[in-house]
Amino acid sequence: MKCGKDTKSDQFFCQECQEEMERYPVKPDTPVYLPPVTRQERKTQRFTPPPAPEEQVAQLRRTNHRLRVFLLLAVLALGLVCYLWLWPKETQEPMDKGRNYTVGTSKTEP
Repeated sequence: MKCGKDTKSDQFFCQECQEEMERYPVKPDTPVYLPPVTRQERKTQRFTPPPAPEEQVAQLRRTNHRLRVFLLLAVLALGLVCYLWLWPKETQEPMDKGRNYTVGTSKTEP
């Protein structure tokens, strides 16, 4: 009567509604109004059959393809980041050990 699901003939509420009502109990003498439910107002859950095995295989193939493309793009992006991070270090001129200065001429005359 509450949610509109089909129940056994001797039950007024489905199991889920009964569990919810048990969480919020009312006093025994409290009047409760239950609106009448007609057959047209009931919410019915329609059974949807699972997809055919061929459709499931096709769906898995599409998902597999998307994952492969994503993985390939991720590996390429990681390789590009590593290359750009290491590239400037390879192009620098090597310095002599112990020499971290340059010799220049002074512009002031003695």
